[in-house]
Amino acid sequence: MGHGPILRVVGLLKDVETRWSATFLMIDRVLEQYQAVDKFLNAPGQEEIAHHSFDPMTLRVLQDIRRFLEIFHIVQEIVSAEKTPTLSIVLPMYEKLIVMLNDLAKDLDELSHAIKVSVQKLEEYLSLSRRTKIYSLAMGK
Repeated sequence: MGHGPILRVVGLLKDVETRWSATFLMIDRVLEQYQAVDKFLNAPGQEEIAHHSFDPMTLRVLQDIRRFLEIFHIVQEIVSAEKTPTLSIVLPMYEKLIVMLNDLAKDLDELSHAIKVSVQKLEEYLSLSRRTKIYSLAMGK
């Protein structure tokens, strides 16, 4: 008799404001473990908290938000993998991030406003960076 996939044994994640990945990792974990969470919430004796169970629409929205935040997570992981992230690494990654976000906005119409605001902010940072002398030095060969 099948009981679904076997879930990993995991600990709690802590919210860390210094990383783009904190919210992504928490959403990723809840989606990964939701089968167990839902089973617990709907178990006998859990009537007081059963209302915290997610409906299918909420799960779909969380999956979309996860896709959106995953792009930031990927870039943050690439940048933080460097011992000393420099402008010559970060600025091209921001440019790639903008391309990935614009592509995602086409797939996630419901989140397109949030995605476009993110792109605008990144473009603002890049524009400011490009007007500085340090940009030329960082990007020079």
